[in-house]
Amino acid sequence: YTKWREMLCFAPEVKSLLALPGLSRKVDYAALSSLLVSGHLCGEQTLFEGVRHLKGGHALHIRDGKVEQVEYWRFAPGSRAAGESPEDLVEQLSAILDRAVNRDLGSSDDRPAIFLSGGYDSRAILGYARGRADVHTVSWGLRENGQESDAAVAAKLAERCSAKHMFLERQTSRFGEWFEEMNYLTDAQSDVAAFHPQEFELMKRIRELGFQRVIRGDETFGWHRRSFALTAALASVGLRQFGLVEGLDRFFVGAAADRMSRESRTVAETLLEGWVGSSANQCKDYLYYTQRLQNYLNSCCRHKQVLLEHCNPLLDDEVLEFLSFVPDQLRTDKKLLRMLLAEKFPDLDRIAYARVSGLENWSELWREDTPVRDYIEAQLADRESVIWTIFDRPALLRLFESRSDKMDYGWSGLAKRTMTRVTRDALKPFSRSAADSLQGSLALQAPLGATKLLLRFLVVKNWSDRFEPEF
Repeated sequence: YTKWREMLCFAPEVKSLLALPGLSRKVDYAALSSLLVSGHLCGEQTLFEGVRHLKGGHALHIRDGKVEQVEYWRFAPGSRAAGESPEDLVEQLSAILDRAVNRDLGSSDDRPAIFLSGGYDSRAILGYARGRADVHTVSWGLRENGQESDAAVAAKLAERCSAKHMFLERQTSRFGEWFEEMNYLTDAQSDVAAFHPQEFELMKRIRELGFQRVIRGDETFGWHRRSFALTAALASVGLRQFGLVEGLDRFFVGAAADRMSRESRTVAETLLEGWVGSSANQCKDYLYYTQRLQNYLNSCCRHKQVLLEHCNPLLDDEVLEFLSFVPDQLRTDKKLLRMLLAEKFPDLDRIAYARVSGLENWSELWREDTPVRDYIEAQLADRESVIWTIFDRPALLRLFESRSDKMDYGWSGLAKRTMTRVTRDALKPFSRSAADSLQGSLALQAPLGATKLLLRFLVVKNWSDRFEPEF
């Protein structure tokens, strides 16, 4: 939404609002820094300074000519934990998931298909869907990833449940074409177009096969290990500050790096506002839900929703409400969900969990003679792009031509990180919070890596070339 000529204008996509005559196209440098270092936008950001995103759980109140965002619901994992036994919580969760999964599957007329991986979330959904005659499952990946990959494990799960399963192969043969279409669909909200360029083509294939509804599971039952410090919470969810990332500033010209560093620091302070002195683990899960899930994973769904009705039973209202009663220790590494699988679906739980994602090795694809490298090379050769107003083209060219994924961050950075590691290890026996805080600091300072920088550069450049922002 945006304020334009004394009016409030809103639309489902940013690009719709760009049709408004005279709308400012000034770049939001805070959003740009979020995209580059975290891989997605944060909060209410869009890449345009004058266009805001309405966050989940918020409404716009218009009163006396003023517009403000008002929070009407907040995800609060663990906030109402009251000592219920794990066994009781498993029973409650089982009933909730049973209702949610079957509600989202709908009837056979909806032609539903379950996106199935080799992990916990989709395995639980499959468990509650088994027994239905219309259960179809879909997975995708690279054929050469072997028996421990997501796709291979998914096929075993589908066979165990007598589900009709299909596998779709990921390819990068038309990388540039697919990437540009995906980046347009997602409004460059994240780096998903660069790392998953072929997924819109896969959705077209699913639609052509007659499916109308797809069921997906996202990680709502706890994100990784337990956090004991707020810096570790930020690092665990991948929310980084531009100014802390070693060596990143040398790829920018003029005052761009300084500005992104300042505004990125403000974003981090806003994200942690109200959490000082509170549970770092609850903060971690809250940030995962409000930032990574609502921004990155939401952008992963945009292209699916263009063609298919897209449902996620793990984000059902009942599930999110239930999670406020689940204590930290049962959300860590999805412990409660794992207990549920072991008790309710032991035959599925006994099938080995995937150890390989089944995704491309992007650091190899851009370093070798592939369509990915060809496309990046062509973009770096485009001297006329306005993107060079902020990016340092010679620095990016040197990085690209080096064919190395490692980014040197100098002796001072190495010394600082070594001292931080030594201090962290010395503190481990005395203070988990202090050691975790330093561990988080190390992760927040780590170099970005050439692969992430180059592919996220593609996202920004393609967006910039298409929509002509004002830097």
